[in-house]
Amino acid sequence: MEYPEFAVDERRQAGCAVVVVRGDVDSDTAPDVWVVARQALESKPVSLVVDCTGVTFFGSTGISLLLELSGVCREQGLPFRLVADTKTVLRPLEVMDLLREFVIVRDVAEAC
Repeated sequence: MEYPEFAVDERRQAGCAVVVVRGDVDSDTAPDVWVVARQALESKPVSLVVDCTGVTFFGSTGISLLLELSGVCREQGLPFRLVADTKTVLRPLEVMDLLREFVIVRDVAEAC
């Protein structure tokens, strides 16, 4: 299903699977991110990177999604990196005291 201003794509960079998310991450769009990320993991990347620099809304659904993806990566022995540089994503993680749960970097090049 398509939602205005929302997009999720996967690309490769230096062996990393990079899931690029733009727009709102909510209960309608999080399943799309999950599907793309799970498909990316099936190709056995060296790590999973979720690029949230284009996210315009991020709340509890987004947080749950990141925690689940991080857990899957941990089970598979893969590094998980979050690319985030805006308050839209960082503030909810800070409020929930979850900043330390993720390796957070400012750009994809640093993540891979």
